[in-house]
Amino acid sequence: MKFLQKKLEERNILEVRDDIQVKLESMNVVQLELVLEAVELIGEATKEFGKQDDSQRSATTLVQDPQPESTFEMDILNITNEHAKAQEEIRKQLENDDLEGLDRMVEEKEEPLSNTQMSFSSDRRLSFSSESEEPEESEESEESEESENPETYRKFEKEPYTENRHRAESNFQEKLREIGEKGEENARRAREERERFEAETEDLRRKRQAEWEAGTAALIECIRLKWRFEKEEDALASWLKLLKNSILTVKREFSRLDQQIGFGNFDGSDIKEKLRALHDSVEKSYDTVFMAFENVKELCAQFPDRIFLRILQKNLVDVLNKQCGILKEIDGFEANPIFERIREAFHNLNPTDIPTTWKLKEDSLNSNFENYCSEEEPEVYVTVKIEEIL
Repeated sequence: MKFLQKKLEERNILEVRDDIQVKLESMNVVQLELVLEAVELIGEATKEFGKQDDSQRSATTLVQDPQPESTFEMDILNITNEHAKAQEEIRKQLENDDLEGLDRMVEEKEEPLSNTQMSFSSDRRLSFSSESEEPEESEESEESEESENPETYRKFEKEPYTENRHRAESNFQEKLREIGEKGEENARRAREERERFEAETEDLRRKRQAEWEAGTAALIECIRLKWRFEKEEDALASWLKLLKNSILTVKREFSRLDQQIGFGNFDGSDIKEKLRALHDSVEKSYDTVFMAFENVKELCAQFPDRIFLRILQKNLVDVLNKQCGILKEIDGFEANPIFERIREAFHNLNPTDIPTTWKLKEDSLNSNFENYCSEEEPEVYVTVKIEEIL
């Protein structure tokens, strides 16, 4: 623009015309808009120069050659015609091409403008802004569409959102209901399984208790009558087998629980519930072995020369200490939930810790009586129960 103003001030109209004609061939849409503004500026300058020429001619009374004036007018006419043709081509192109094609044409042809923003007004003039680089025409068109049909626009905007929200809420409620039903079903099955297991365990305990009492009475009677060991070996074997089965039961129950935890079938609350049931089984086995220990201890006091009683007493003490350790680990699981410690405690307990009759006979022949003279006491498991007093 400064270049055009300078040329016009110098009245180099011919040079301006030649420069514009050369550049018209390679102009794009944006540059043509600049030409429009330049032509208007030329027209205003022409009028001003015409007034100055009239005043000069009247003041100096000089006769000017009309040929330059007519040439200047022809140049202006040519520029105007070329501008009209270019404007007509742009109008046709805007009518035939869609918005996407026009965007591609502008992106391919126009050179990047730095720190400017183009906004088209109603008379197709350009305004520049240093804050943004995107045209404002699309925003104005969107605002006009929204203002023309506000109800349709709001309905189109809200309907998909409302529908998707209702669908998501219904899906969430359905999933929540399924999870609740599944949790209730699992809790019901776990409760039924626990009740069935406790009933079976109680029946088995009563049966073994009766067998235990009968075997204990037979063993005591044999020793009191000083019968030979070989003669009542079967009765003693049955009595020891009862102790071994009580240990084998808790080992199997723990193995089943350990396998289910490895498969990830339980969560935290289920594991605690299973451990409480396991604790009850171990405690019942502990009570059975402890009762056997007290009976053997009494027999050792009555018959101190029976070495097999001393050996059996020591084995029972070892079993009781291991069972007491298991019970303490289960009690401490809630404060220190490390299942590996419970697994290690059960690994140390074996049904073979209860000797068989032939093992007792072999140890009685090969052991020194002095090694079993000292009496050992097992670790006593004590539980504290807090009851609410009404």
